[in-house]
Amino acid sequence: TYFIGSIEHTLRAMPIPARIFFGAKFFAHCLPAAIISVSFFGVTAAVYGHYEHSQAPFYIMAVTGAVFFPLPLIGLCYLINIGVMRMTKIFKQRRFVMMITGLLGIVIALGINYFVQSINMLHGSSDLVEAFTRYRPFIAAVTRCLLPVRFFAAALSANSLSTAIGSFLPFLAVCIAVPVVIIGLLSGVYEKTLDGFDEQALKRLTASETVKVIRRGFTQRSAFSTLLLREIHMMNREPAYLLNGPFTMILLPLIYGIMYLTGSLTLPPEVELFMQSTTGLVIAGVCGAFLGSATGTAATAVSRDAKNLWLIKSLPLSIKHYMQAKLAHAMLFAGIGSLIGVGGMTLLFSLKPSAAIAALLIALSLALFCNLLALMLDTAHPKLHWDTPVAAVKHNLNTIIMLFSDLLLFSITITAASLISIPQDYYLPCFAGIPLFASGITAHFFWPYAEQQINRLEI
Repeated sequence: TYFIGSIEHTLRAMPIPARIFFGAKFFAHCLPAAIISVSFFGVTAAVYGHYEHSQAPFYIMAVTGAVFFPLPLIGLCYLINIGVMRMTKIFKQRRFVMMITGLLGIVIALGINYFVQSINMLHGSSDLVEAFTRYRPFIAAVTRCLLPVRFFAAALSANSLSTAIGSFLPFLAVCIAVPVVIIGLLSGVYEKTLDGFDEQALKRLTASETVKVIRRGFTQRSAFSTLLLREIHMMNREPAYLLNGPFTMILLPLIYGIMYLTGSLTLPPEVELFMQSTTGLVIAGVCGAFLGSATGTAATAVSRDAKNLWLIKSLPLSIKHYMQAKLAHAMLFAGIGSLIGVGGMTLLFSLKPSAAIAALLIALSLALFCNLLALMLDTAHPKLHWDTPVAAVKHNLNTIIMLFSDLLLFSITITAASLISIPQDYYLPCFAGIPLFASGITAHFFWPYAEQQINRLEI
């Protein structure tokens, strides 16, 4: 959000003072941060206050401090970003920055998860006190360096109201002073760092290079394969699409892998025996189907293409092939997710090769039905108006709706596999054949509807 897109150039062309421009963006970022901060501090303050029998001033300072706490943190982030953007042009490529920050955030999240799981394993043992004692000097040093944290902690842990107010007022002063100073002094510098942001270098090609580009880029293909390659290239071109969707099928196994490495994921021997039964076969298939359909590729397929729908509608292309390419693209990720999910369950519970193949077929069948439903939802209610590619994915309610719908469908599938009593040879035709048959019926009616709906959409 340092540079949100082409709208930045439009806003800078208006007679808007630099301080107002930078200040508006600064406080726009503070609003969602304040909501998250209030939610976090509200819960922790309620739990702590309940057991410590705290008075009303404690809760008032906790909630008020939660509102102001993000201000210096966001100011520090802007200070670092402005300094980096001022010194080098490498980070002025939006996609490169999003990829680096996204991967860094994932690594930090995994590190925190590993730390939490490690601490949970020490719960109830004498090593827990030793572990906290070992980290205490480091935590104390960090607290001394960060004035807002020190003042806020002192205010909440004070024994008297006067002492608490004496620490809380400096905390508010620091939280207000940091953004005021940064906005007042660095507004002009921030606006200058936007020059040349997300520029693309152009190179004049020689005759031989032009021939190579034409031969490599202009190849005769079928309409369906061309549309499928277009979907793949469009997904790979935007890091926001990969990090907020398909990366889920890698992130979730990593989280469970960390739990396994730390020893917090302990399963009794009866679970392995149960997973080798027919019901366990269905559960393994459902796990693969969840990873294959949780990417949100189909649930945002039309929304991600909102800026190009006018071009697609103007070309002599079949809307049926256009939608089929989107479904096939979603199934490519579904296949990878199903392989990861079923493969992980096979390694974890030592499933037989025949059971693993059957679970994979069930996973692909369920993922096909789920992705088809997601594509139908995004065709009926696409998010057509967005400023950045991130908004097309992260601010799209279709992904949330389909996530809960998939969980409901998978829960019904596992419940049915646990309750019904049918011969073992009929499990695969039942739990893979029924979703496949339902997908065929749904697709038969969906293609004509999709053609009508796409033609009606106006950007």
